[in-house]
Amino acid sequence: HRDLHSFPTRRSSDLRGLLDEAMPSQPMIPQVIADLQNASAQSGVPVKLLSIQAVSLKKNSDGPKDTKRPVVQATFKTIATFAQVQQFLEAVANQRRVKGLRNINLTVEKVGVEKVVSLEIEIESYYIYSADSS
Repeated sequence: HRDLHSFPTRRSSDLRGLLDEAMPSQPMIPQVIADLQNASAQSGVPVKLLSIQAVSLKKNSDGPKDTKRPVVQATFKTIATFAQVQQFLEAVANQRRVKGLRNINLTVEKVGVEKVVSLEIEIESYYIYSADSS
């Protein structure tokens, strides 16, 4: 049981910065691409395909009644060992930006005497419209 005063404290501006990284007010598409490339580099997984679905930068005219989440959808394809694929997925999961795994397709293939995994994933990366982001 820890005393409340023994927990590290953060200033609200520090927390605001972390929240802005986790759920930014703009799509921040270059950051989504950089996050996937960084996870790829960390795990040794080569990027075979990285595509981003078109994003509308205009708010829906329905206003607050609109329940659709603003999202950036990315498709990532690679061929790697199972261990590398596992490291890649862990690297993506450990990043600060909130992401959801929409679809995953793993296929084991034999290349010569070695078995490799063909991975195709669809990732959703979320963001929030703020009053000053329009």
